[in-house]
Amino acid sequence: MKKFFDFLFSMQFSGSLMLVFAAAIGTATFVENDLGTLAAKLLVYEAFWFELLLLLMSISMLGGIFKYKLYKRKKYTVLIFHISFVIILIGSAITRYGGFEGTMMIREGSSSNEIISESSYITVNIEHQGQSYQYDKKKLFSPYKSNSFDKEIIFGNQSCQLSLIDFVPNAAETIVEDPNGYPVISFVTVGKGNRQNVFLKLGEIKMIGNYIFSFENPNAEETHVQIKLEEGALKVKAPFSIGFTSMNDGTTTTLAAYEFHPLNVMKLYVIGGKQLVIKAFYPKAKTKLVTAPVDNPRGNYNSAVVMNLNYKGYDKEVVLFGGKGFLAEPAKTEINGTKFEIYYGSKMSDIPFSLYLKDFQLDRYPGSMSPSSFASEVTLIDERVGLREDRRIFMNNILNYDGYRFFQAQYDKDEKGTILSVNHDSWGTNVSYFGYFIMALGMVLNFLHKDSRFRQLMRASSKKVASIAIIIGFTTLGILSPETTQAQHNMPPQAFNPSNAIHPDHAKEFGKLLVLDQKGRIEPIHTLSSEILRKVTKKSEFLGLTSDQVFLGILSNPGAWQSIPMIKVSDNELKRLLGIKG
Repeated sequence: MKKFFDFLFSMQFSGSLMLVFAAAIGTATFVENDLGTLAAKLLVYEAFWFELLLLLMSISMLGGIFKYKLYKRKKYTVLIFHISFVIILIGSAITRYGGFEGTMMIREGSSSNEIISESSYITVNIEHQGQSYQYDKKKLFSPYKSNSFDKEIIFGNQSCQLSLIDFVPNAAETIVEDPNGYPVISFVTVGKGNRQNVFLKLGEIKMIGNYIFSFENPNAEETHVQIKLEEGALKVKAPFSIGFTSMNDGTTTTLAAYEFHPLNVMKLYVIGGKQLVIKAFYPKAKTKLVTAPVDNPRGNYNSAVVMNLNYKGYDKEVVLFGGKGFLAEPAKTEINGTKFEIYYGSKMSDIPFSLYLKDFQLDRYPGSMSPSSFASEVTLIDERVGLREDRRIFMNNILNYDGYRFFQAQYDKDEKGTILSVNHDSWGTNVSYFGYFIMALGMVLNFLHKDSRFRQLMRASSKKVASIAIIIGFTTLGILSPETTQAQHNMPPQAFNPSNAIHPDHAKEFGKLLVLDQKGRIEPIHTLSSEILRKVTKKSEFLGLTSDQVFLGILSNPGAWQSIPMIKVSDNELKRLLGIKG
C-alpha cells in the first residue's frame, strides 16, 4: 500500500496527469471547432473520465504537499501553487454540480423574471385518481454519445416504466403511405411569421400553437379544435369561429363555433389566429422520423426522442420533440384512466427579481449590415427591497446582482428584443477567483523569495549573461571602430567567399551563449540567429552556412556581407520596381 501511495503522490504521476490534462483540453479545442461546443462538453468537459482526471490531480497534489513537506518555510511558494490549483478545481466542481445556466429573453417595453434552463430534462406529469404527481430528471440525448434511459416512476401506490426506443437528432417528421397504416392529416400552419408542418394521426391529441387539436380522440374536450372523419370526409369544429377564405375569388366566410364544418384539402382556414392549409389527407399511412439536413433553410428542428411508456401491462409509444434550449411541448396520452404528460427539453424557472428592457441598441460597421456592437438598456426591479435601478448590459459589461450574472448574448431578428445569458454560481465563481488570487500571489512571491527556483537560476546564469554582454560589447566596439569600419567599406563586394566564413564549430559554440530577447526572455544566440535568418531569407541556411555562421559573420565582417543579396522578395510588383528576376 505504501508503494501505491508513493506513486500516487509522486511528481512523476502528477506530471503525467498534467500532460493528459493538456492533451484533453487540446483535443476538446479541435472537437469544438469541428463539431461545436455541445460535442466538446459531452465528449470531454462533462465526461466522467475528465472529472476523474481532475479528481486524481487534486488528490496527487494534496498528497504531494505532505510527501515532499512543502509546508516548510523554504518551499512555501511551491506550496501556494499546489493549494491554489486545488482550490480552483474545487471551485470548478461547485460550478459543475451546483451552478445554474440559462437564457432570458425580453422584448422592448416589457419585463421578465423567467429563465430558460441551459440543461434539458425529462419531465413527466401524472394525473391519477384526482392526484397530481411529477417526475423530473436532468437528461441530454446527443448523437455524440451512446444514449440510454430506462426509469421506473413511482406515483402513489402505482408505478410506470419509461424507456428509450430511439433518438433522432435534428428530427423532421415525414409521411410514408402504408396499407397497414392509419389515417394521417398533413397540414401547414402559419402564425406570427412562423411556418410549421404538422402531422395529425388518427386518435392523436397535439398542441399546435396555443390550441389543442384532436383527431377522432374519444377524450377530446369542447375546448379542443376537433377533427373527425365522416364517410371518408374531414370535418372540423372549434370553440370559436373559424375564418374560411376561398382561393378562387378571395372571399372570406366565417364558420360558426361549436359546429362541425367540412375541412377541405388546399383551402385556407384561420383558426385561433393561425392560418391553416390541409396539404394532404392519407387514409392509410404512417409517420416516420428522419434526420433533416443541417443546412436546410427551415431546418430549425428539435431533436426527437421516441419513448415507450408501460403502465399496467399496456405499452404506449410516445414521441417527444425538444432538446437543449427548447421549451418542449408535451406529448399527452392516457392509459386506463391515468393521464400522462411527458416533456423533453429545457425548463422555465423564475428568479426573485425582474429586468425591464427600455431599449435595445445595435450598431453596425459603416457601409455594412454587419453588427459592430449591441447593448441592452434595462431597469433592474426588485420589489423585495423596493429597488429600481437603470443598468446597461453589453460585451464585457456584466450585470451582477443577487448571485446572478447577466451577459449580452444575442438579440431578436427584428432588433426589438434582447437575449441574455444568465449564470447563477456565486459560490463556485468566488472560490475559483480566490484560487486564481492565491496562484497570482505565489507567482509574485516566486520572483521575490531568495530560495525560489527562479532566483536560483538567475544567480546561476548571472555570470554567463555578464560574460555574453562583455563579448558582444567588445565585438561591437571592434566592428564600430573607425579603422575597422573604413577597412570594411573599402573591401570590394567580391571579397567575401563562403569558404572563408566562420568555422562551423566556432559558430556553434558562439550560438550557445545566452542573451535577452526583446521580450525579456533568456535564450541562446542560436535561437535568435535562426529567427532572424528565417525572417530575412525564408531559409534555415544561407549559402550553405548555418544561421550562427551568418550571424557571427555579419557582426565580425559587415562590409563583406552588406553587398550580398539575402532579403527574400516575394511581391511581383516590388520585384519589377527593383529589377529583380526569378
